[in-house]
Amino acid sequence: RGESEDWFNSEAIRICSLVSALSLGLFVWQELKVKQPAVNIRLLGNRNLGVTTIFTFVAGFGLFTSVFVYPVLAQRVLGFTPYETGLALLAPTLFGVIAMPIMGIMLSKGVPPLPFIAIGFMMFALYAFLNSRVSLDIGKGDLFWLFVLRALGIAMSQLPLINQAVAGLHPKDYATGIGLNNMIRQLGGAFGIAVANNYVSRQYAQHRSDLVSNMQNGTEQANAMAANIMSRTGDIAAVANTKALTIMNASVERQSYFLSYLDTFRLIGIFFLLVLPLIFFLRVKKKTPEELAAAMKAASEAH
Repeated sequence: RGESEDWFNSEAIRICSLVSALSLGLFVWQELKVKQPAVNIRLLGNRNLGVTTIFTFVAGFGLFTSVFVYPVLAQRVLGFTPYETGLALLAPTLFGVIAMPIMGIMLSKGVPPLPFIAIGFMMFALYAFLNSRVSLDIGKGDLFWLFVLRALGIAMSQLPLINQAVAGLHPKDYATGIGLNNMIRQLGGAFGIAVANNYVSRQYAQHRSDLVSNMQNGTEQANAMAANIMSRTGDIAAVANTKALTIMNASVERQSYFLSYLDTFRLIGIFFLLVLPLIFFLRVKKKTPEELAAAMKAASEAH
């Protein structure tokens, strides 16, 4: 509601923000105070887990935001039906379903997770940047390969992120570490949807302002459209001009929303590229087969 309520000019938003900040502070204080906390946030002091949660936050941001933006882009701008929108997402996801077990097998054999995290994030960034360059003429077949890239990027990064999150932790802390990692992913997703919703609104207003400045009664395009309407319907000039401007306004609306969604995909890609250098702060610790088995078990239980 921030956009409609003018953010902190709204008393309700100010109160909710204050309550949220106080609650977060009390939560951290309480969890650090007790010996057996419900959420052991002390584990975030471990460098591997702390840095991995940043990657996980961005992964959640991209995963949830792309799922939020694509359906409205497909249905509002590209004219897809809900069935076509869902089908375009479903088929490419099968590539990710196939890739996930392969990743699990490779990690269980001791293959380092860091290269997979880097490749997965670069693939997702490429997916986002390619999406930011599509045109209104894009077809369902073109979207298929973009979503394959997205599915493979997710598959190549998610399990390695879980594996890396527990590197350096004691086996007894695996479940807590993975639970924290999963919670951060959900927070990243919630943050991403909120940011995307606000960003789309702002970019839409900006693009509409830019496009409307070129849409005026009496321009060559408006006159040509009005003349075409008059020849087909027999309307008088004033009515034809009004209809022409209505048609042009609908086109501006569509273009403005389209450009704002493309901007949002570009923002996702930027987030993924910005976080990549942090991979040099992660350490790879060789795990014993018993530790790998414990980590995989904790990951399955956490899900």
